[in-house]
Amino acid sequence: MVSVAGMRWSVEECFQAPKSQFGLDHYQIRHRTSWHRHITLAMLAMLAMLAMLALPS
Repeated sequence: MVSVAGMRWSVEECFQAPKSQFGLDHYQIRHRTSWHRHITLAMLAMLAMLAMLALPS
């Protein structure tokens, strides 16, 4: 049971890090449409960053 709790903690950390890096932790949802636009832009920004990191130097 302790190992399962430890695994959950690492998963929570993995979810929390991108939320804070891309500003998703401060976003308030008022309308579904605006939420979808914000999430789409945040995901595209993250995808662009990962693509730039994957390019050979």
